[in-house]
Amino acid sequence: FGMDLQPCIDMFEKPMAFLAIFEEESLFPKATDETFRNKLFDNMLGKFPNFAKPNPRPDPDAHFAIIHYAATVSYNLTGWLEKNKDPLNDTIVEMIKNG
Repeated sequence: FGMDLQPCIDMFEKPMAFLAIFEEESLFPKATDETFRNKLFDNMLGKFPNFAKPNPRPDPDAHFAIIHYAATVSYNLTGWLEKNKDPLNDTIVEMIKNG
């Protein structure tokens, strides 16, 4: 490719970067799509060159964009937190309650 992909990798893996924020928000019971988006912007916009505001074209509902080696891709994060929650948590809690 001839491109240094390390800045994009760092954007996902560094402390208080994308995956850390996603994990933290997934564990916080009152977190919402909006709090997740706000935390991403507060912690990443202007600090990671591969993280950007979304372009309303082609997706006017996108929440953020990632500048990949091939193109800038906009993402809609609706439902990400709910999908990332561990479904075993409720089961384990019920087992402990009833055990």
